[in-house]
Amino acid sequence: MAPPPLKNPCQPTRHLILLLLASTATFSAAVSTRSHSSVCPAPAPAPDRHTDALSLARSFQIYDGYFSGGEGSLFSPDDHLHGSYRSFSLFPDRAVRTTDPALVHLTATLTLAGPRFGEYHRRHGNRGNYTVPAYISFVLDGYYSSASLQLCMVGTGTEPAADGSVKRYADVALRLRVPGPSSLADPFVNGSLDGSAGFGAIQLLAYAEGDDYEYGERATCSPPVQPARGSPRELDGGSFVCDDLKERLVTTYRLQDHHGGSPAKLPRMHVNRMQCTPDGAVRAYVVFSDDTGDAGRRSEFLVDEEAVVADGHWDSARDMLCLRACRVVRSVPMPSTLAVRECGIELSFWLPSEWT
Repeated sequence: MAPPPLKNPCQPTRHLILLLLASTATFSAAVSTRSHSSVCPAPAPAPDRHTDALSLARSFQIYDGYFSGGEGSLFSPDDHLHGSYRSFSLFPDRAVRTTDPALVHLTATLTLAGPRFGEYHRRHGNRGNYTVPAYISFVLDGYYSSASLQLCMVGTGTEPAADGSVKRYADVALRLRVPGPSSLADPFVNGSLDGSAGFGAIQLLAYAEGDDYEYGERATCSPPVQPARGSPRELDGGSFVCDDLKERLVTTYRLQDHHGGSPAKLPRMHVNRMQCTPDGAVRAYVVFSDDTGDAGRRSEFLVDEEAVVADGHWDSARDMLCLRACRVVRSVPMPSTLAVRECGIELSFWLPSEWT
């Protein structure tokens, strides 16, 4: 009896190729439902140079931004409801330079997360409400111009429907202003997501997280109230440890008046966002509150509180973190965006090497 024929060793490869082709076709269909040129007259497309740049892709990455809008059609009107918080993330899949030196071709996934009401039936015919976090993902393709600082992308969105099917949002357009490079005077990413017939414009806002931040001149610090006894932990060779500083600094502080020791007008300060470099350069988004807010929101990107943006360096001679800060205010013509005003504020931290 002849042995059964061997399986074709190339068969799994063909399946893999078919899968990749299907994925590519799905992505092409997702981004081609709305003509890029009709939605994004600028920046105009240019041919790719087929040189992926991982560091370039990271400059557009956003872990935790804030959005407003979409009430009724997508999410409940409450910004923060039973632990569900409005946020968005943007993760580039690919960033390619083009034949135009000022133009980058970008593909990315944007995800919205927010609260959504549900309804259930109780006994005796009564109804009850509940809130669950909802997530909608958008596959996008477009271009960023370093000349205009504008990113414009088109694509489609999907989310699981209640009946187990997939709900689709066609003809989606993302428009963002991405500072390049970001700086103390220009630290925010802002723009909108437009769903055409699917939903109205959603306003997006985030603290820029890219590595291309341009630090200002070194800030000077007043002498510390207490004598310093050591600096943050250092690696072998004396290099600055960014993660160690983040672990200590990103927390909530109780503020007191510098002279009388009485509570400050806004007695709570929270370092809400922070980025730093191995050589001791630090930047942060700092929020002040009246101590009545929800403590669970401290890790969220807060935009309704009094806030400052700051940057500076670790002063190894005095064992202090010296920052220069600017007040953040809502823009008058566009309340959904933040503007930087009133710079020249001194913000300094002394961190003991041993806590007792």
